[in-house]
Amino acid sequence: MIDKDADLIKQMEFYKHKKIVLWGANDFCIEIITLFRQFNIDILAFCDNNPAKWGDKVEGISIISPKELEDLYIGNNDILVIIANESLSSINEISKQLDNIGITGYIIAQNTWLNLQLVPLNILHELNTSTLTWYVSKQKLVVKRIQCQWNLNILEAIDNNPTNLIVLCLPGKTGDNTLNYTLSASKVNYINLWHLSKRFEIDLLTDPIIKIITAVRDPLSQCLSSSYESINKKNKWLGQFMAYINNADKTPEEAIKQLKDAFYTTEFNSQAFFDLTVANDTLANNNHYKPYITTFLENFAEDILDITAYPFDKEKGYTIIKEGRLEIFVYQLEKLNDIIPELSEFATSRGGGQSFTELVNGNIGEEKSYAESYKRTKKEIIITQEYFDACFDAPYVHHFYSEADIEKFKARWRPHIKEDYKNLWL
Repeated sequence: MIDKDADLIKQMEFYKHKKIVLWGANDFCIEIITLFRQFNIDILAFCDNNPAKWGDKVEGISIISPKELEDLYIGNNDILVIIANESLSSINEISKQLDNIGITGYIIAQNTWLNLQLVPLNILHELNTSTLTWYVSKQKLVVKRIQCQWNLNILEAIDNNPTNLIVLCLPGKTGDNTLNYTLSASKVNYINLWHLSKRFEIDLLTDPIIKIITAVRDPLSQCLSSSYESINKKNKWLGQFMAYINNADKTPEEAIKQLKDAFYTTEFNSQAFFDLTVANDTLANNNHYKPYITTFLENFAEDILDITAYPFDKEKGYTIIKEGRLEIFVYQLEKLNDIIPELSEFATSRGGGQSFTELVNGNIGEEKSYAESYKRTKKEIIITQEYFDACFDAPYVHHFYSEADIEKFKARWRPHIKEDYKNLWL
């Protein structure tokens, strides 16, 4: 066991001096237990509404009934109930149940609570020069596994309907999950490349017409949304940390110390994490910030087609590009809800699936467990003039958006510029 840093131990004292009961004997609880054990924090019991689980043990910890929890809580102010559930409706029901039996000492542990407080602390605690090689090799293994799974998925999609396949290849946070849910609900045969155009294998596709959907978005909104998406996944935290350690003009030890100074805290530092995202994109491009969508479009041009070489209807907010076997539907995320009929026609015109008149929304930041933090950050985030200019001077922005649209974007984000502000990672 690696010795814990003094600052980290101090941050975990709150939990260490409580008798913790985890509500819900599920996989999410196992994650919490694993992390707590890194800090020698004991779990008193599980509690669950399912009578079939009462008396059983998980990880050596007993599962008790709500009545047993009520009896334990009476006269014992040290008990802290952690509701470990990812469903908002379930959380509301459990909260009401606890309130009704007089238990007020509880907190809600959705993924946000876990990822904003415990995951980065745990990663940074473990992160030192001797573990860097292990983390890199682990991530490469994960990437290989994902690639193998994707190969199986596309072959299955081709087998299902080789003459009418829709290919989704969009930048992150431009509606890809919404299209995923919508096409699935409409029984459309599709495959999602999940932001990676290099997965596109035209030789595998026998269809004489290959239909692809892609999108663009205001670069600053995309960056902020993507930054918050990262905090919801452990591998994304690790990816941002590793990118900085690898690219910063510092020794690994110096970079790790700086990360610890910024994120050894019980309250998520959204400004520091956003700045880290911006810094990583800047350092990877020879100290010049390049929006993620610019990089995506460069890769898309190399692997599929340079869509910036074709006219785009900025007023309608979408264009269908036809080149050889390719038909590519390109849209502005900001106008997605206005072009549903055209999108439906493109996706289903050859008898593949059912037409749709509304979208099945998915992966919406304002609806996630970190929604309040995300809303607050959108209001309070600070940016530099240099970063602002780099976003809206990007050639793709002027190709796909009118000057009036761009001015609206600028008007939204200009109040966030602070002249004397400096990104601490650059």
